Amino acid sequence: MDTENPFRGTAPIELRATPPQLLTERVGVGRVLLRLLATWWILGLAFWAWVADRLFIRRVFYLFVPRRYEPLPWTRALRLAFERLGPTYIKFGQVIASSKGLFPEALCEEMRAVLDDVPPEPFERTRRTIEEMFDAPLATLFDRFEEAPMAAASIAQVHGATLPDGTDVVVKVQRPNLPLRVGADLRVMGAAARFAERVSHEARLGNLSGIVGDFAETLTQEMDFRLEGLNMDEFNAIFDSQPDKHVCAPRVYWERTRTHALTMERFVGCRVDDVERMKTLDDPEAELVRGVLAWTETLLRNGMFHGDVHAGNLMYLDDGRIGFLDFGIVGRFDQTTREQSMEFLLCLAMSNYKRFAEIVIDMSKGSIDGRELDVDEVAEDLRAAYGPLTNMTMAEIEYGEVLPNIQRTGMKHGLRFPKEFVLITKQFLYFDRYARLLAPNLNMFQDPRIAMQIMQLLPQLQAAQSGPSATV
Repeated sequence: MDTENPFRGTAPIELRATPPQLLTERVGVGRVLLRLLATWWILGLAFWAWVADRLFIRRVFYLFVPRRYEPLPWTRALRLAFERLGPTYIKFGQVIASSKGLFPEALCEEMRAVLDDVPPEPFERTRRTIEEMFDAPLATLFDRFEEAPMAAASIAQVHGATLPDGTDVVVKVQRPNLPLRVGADLRVMGAAARFAERVSHEARLGNLSGIVGDFAETLTQEMDFRLEGLNMDEFNAIFDSQPDKHVCAPRVYWERTRTHALTMERFVGCRVDDVERMKTLDDPEAELVRGVLAWTETLLRNGMFHGDVHAGNLMYLDDGRIGFLDFGIVGRFDQTTREQSMEFLLCLAMSNYKRFAEIVIDMSKGSIDGRELDVDEVAEDLRAAYGPLTNMTMAEIEYGEVLPNIQRTGMKHGLRFPKEFVLITKQFLYFDRYARLLAPNLNMFQDPRIAMQIMQLLPQLQAAQSGPSATV
């Protein structure tokens, strides 16, 4: 892509020094109270609908209406309430769906329904959002703008478009009037989480308020599309400096980017889980490993990593590059955490669970309830939780049970697993699933190429942490 394109513009790098104010800090008490009332009203309706179902009242009601009766378990009642409550709760439902082990299994399974695309905004609202943001008619901003979105999610939707110079792009547009509403929702959710921790040992052990706090921070970052653009620029800068530019993120067109609208390069290719297309390549395993090595390099060398590499966010491009999409969720590690992450991955590759247990206990600052922990016992439970990833064949691994087993191990010992380890494990599970489709004999957690990369980077990182005096 031509970096001299006039629409590329200049990135607002000062955002790194002054991150956006948390959404929870932008709303007044009045708005929070109104949202609290609306939330309790909708949740209350869901509760009483569930009670009516338990008492067979709903079944009787359906005898008199031309609709088929379906049972209403509490999980479905809560999911329907989340959908009525809007984007914040739909987004949190998606977090629940991908967090087996932290939440009841039946609830996680029910919330999978909110992972699908949600209905798009009417085009006129999208047009109004863009024109208000740029203070210009849509027709002057883009030569062509597709009214039907390519995809729609809880926070935003994506449209194909063409810049005035003929460059094909995609435009990610935030749904209108979200920040204040989401901020109020997050305040309500935070208060509910703190109350739950006061009355429930399980909520305290699961660090429910911490989960909501991380969710609020992540959502704040996601809703400022300029930060996502900066993440993509940073990712590209890492690989632009390398002779073999085989990995990339979409280029950002800053002249057409604002807080709630992001214009970026349009990738042409296929998703990595498009088995039929990927298997036409000479070596699909090598292409997949290239993507994994790129991901681990940004994590271990630069301290940043893409935090959501599901199949929709990873592409094999027609020009032979690996393309990463959607940088709304990006993890950042300081030097100490990067070194611990390297040790974590090496411990897995070498099945050194005792050292792994020591790292986890250290990062968790001991047990939440103050008990004395037996490192050997924790190590054995970690072996049971992580062991399938290194000891079983691809076909034998039950992926849906890996993260729940890890979380159950933490709860058993009163450990709050560092979210970094959970995120890393989750991303490697994504990669492992692709390997299951494209390269059945490959195991990401034992692949020597990844272990070799870590062993090469670890001394460099340790030397940098020790400072000049540590080098000759």
